[in-house]
Amino acid sequence: MLGKQNFRSIVTTARSSVLINTCNKNKNSHYSTSTSIPSNAELINKSDANPSAAPCSTTGREVPQEIMELSMEAYDEKSDLFLDDILEKLEDISEKSPDLIPDVELTQGVLTLELSPLGTYVINKQPPNKQIWLSSPLSGPNRFDYYNNSWVSLRDGSLMIDTLNNELKQASNGKYKLK
Repeated sequence: MLGKQNFRSIVTTARSSVLINTCNKNKNSHYSTSTSIPSNAELINKSDANPSAAPCSTTGREVPQEIMELSMEAYDEKSDLFLDDILEKLEDISEKSPDLIPDVELTQGVLTLELSPLGTYVINKQPPNKQIWLSSPLSGPNRFDYYNNSWVSLRDGSLMIDTLNNELKQASNGKYKLK
């Protein structure tokens, strides 16, 4: 289970808002802060200052241990396989319907997709976070972590493959899907 948000307070200064979060395993008085607007707050975990502190997602939820323990080698393997698989499926659709997908390419961990009539998608690896980020003209930006053998958003629990599949089905009037 991802846990619940536990925000202590929001302090506003002349230049920015500071979000104070108390996300940790033991619920001690450990605080992490961000100098960003609260809705997009990137919480900084101070686990080195407090070894019992649990890492927090951008929504203040505890990050599952499986995500934290994913090695960089496993991340690279899983993310590369996912992007290669998506690319192959999109190239097949592009060959059948070049008007629907006039351009799709994968270069150095960044997949760019032109999906008519919706617009341009960018799907890219984020190695420092061990995530894949999606920028969609329809659903907006989202971040996905490898969890339970899928790329899942900790923000809303959605699967990346489902998001892409639904938007492709919408753009093609139900003619194409990725899975």
